Amino acid sequence: MTRADLIETISEKLNEPKKNVTPIVEEVFNSIKSVLVKRGKCTFVGFALFEVKDRAARESRNPQGPSKFPQRKSLYFVPARV
Repeated sequence: MTRADLIETISEKLNEPKKNVTPIVEEVFNSIKSVLVKRGKCTFVGFALFEVKDRAARESRNPQGPSKFPQRKSLYFVPARV
């Protein structure tokens, strides 16, 4: 599902025009991003967990010549159990 699909689905269910739903969806995503930047973890009970984790530096396994990947942050998504 894309962002546009989400906006369309919500606007149909709420019987609201897309132009009214779009800023709300954008604000939800912006809020999630800001929480992840500040705290590194965002939990929605019954839905999912978003978490920022550090990945260690590593070397590739390319047989044509190894290259190095620096340490970086990565976003993890863990769905809730049903």
